[in-house]
Amino acid sequence: MRHCDCSASNRFAGSDASILIWDEVDQADWFVRAADAEALGRALRVIWGWDEMGNRLCDCTPAGAAALAKLKPLR
Repeated sequence: MRHCDCSASNRFAGSDASILIWDEVDQADWFVRAADAEALGRALRVIWGWDEMGNRLCDCTPAGAAALAKLKPLR
């Protein structure tokens, strides 16, 4: 099988949240965006248990920090 040294992106969107996955050869970066902290929390709960995703997420906004703080007990 031939390996591709290329990047790919996948996008998923709902009414109040969206996810962009930027897939590189050795890692994938997930960007989760939402209308507010509550919507962000709902989106994060959906992906939280996928491949230990909850242990790998970090915030880059105050809304992200608030949403992750509420979900932290699940870690």
